[in-house]
Amino acid sequence: MHLDFADHIEQRQQAFRDGQLALNQIAKDLGATDFITKGTGAAELLARLDSLVALGRSQEALEEARAGAAIDVVTGLPQRLFLLRQAEQSLSFFHRHGGHVGILVVGLDRFDEIVAAEGEKLGDALMNRFGQVLAGVALLLLGPAAAAGDR
Repeated sequence: MHLDFADHIEQRQQAFRDGQLALNQIAKDLGATDFITKGTGAAELLARLDSLVALGRSQEALEEARAGAAIDVVTGLPQRLFLLRQAEQSLSFFHRHGGHVGILVVGLDRFDEIVAAEGEKLGDALMNRFGQVLAGVALLLLGPAAAAGDR
């Protein structure tokens, strides 16, 4: 049974009125992550805020590091920026020395729907396996080409 937000709130309010659910539990269910009571002092509030700011900065730094990495740690696939740099280098090389360049773009249909329905863990596993398959295909395609170019 699917409840919309208003029905959810109404059920929680009724449960609170009936004494079945504490107010803190309602707040937690709605996304609260910290509770401040009347007796909380200024020093404790400032310490909590400092911790939250530090956590936010750490998360931002982690995201920046992940974005700058050549390989995605979850899927094992190259990052977009890495691929763009590789493409620039390849185009420059073939422009100077002649030859042909091919680009293959592959996507997974309805991938976002799968992740939404089944969760990020399955999506990461799917991308990891897909990367392994692509790496195997690339070896099959590039191996004979490199051997033929050596003759």
